[in-house]
Amino acid sequence: THLFCDIALNRLENNQPILLFFGNTFDGNQPIIANMIKQLGLAPISDDEFLEALNKWGSEYNTRTLIMIDAINETEKPKIWQEGIIKFCEQIKSYPNLALAMSVRDVEKNKIITDNNEKYIANKIVEVAHKGFEGIEIEAVRTFCEALGVEFPKVPLHTYRLFVNPGILFL
Repeated sequence: THLFCDIALNRLENNQPILLFFGNTFDGNQPIIANMIKQLGLAPISDDEFLEALNKWGSEYNTRTLIMIDAINETEKPKIWQEGIIKFCEQIKSYPNLALAMSVRDVEKNKIITDNNEKYIANKIVEVAHKGFEGIEIEAVRTFCEALGVEFPKVPLHTYRLFVNPGILFL
């Protein structure tokens, strides 16, 4: 989530088109693009009208409009991803000025991947593993503690795996 938010903020600061959505806000009873349109508060329009507008937006800025959807595994009814991810990705690919990034926790991929979409996901979607704080776990915990005014633990941090996944850093 922090990575996606940082990218979105950077694009905003550089006057580049960006849309950032969060998986937990998707209604499992509506198609993916209809969810996006609704979340943006737009009047109902067709998928093509929506994507064409985003494509034009990217073209006007001489770049691609980046559509980011964080934590698709957190959608209450992941059926929309299970059944809709192929169509959605193919729709995005048909517009030269659109780019798509989605995130899913590796331990929850099974919520999205089915027999019907597994081959497509494996062959058509580029997967990049985000290793969290791997290699800098202690520094990450120290920074976190300092930012929140919490005392850094005095006992050895033997819970290596816990600090690799930044999802545990909350109070």
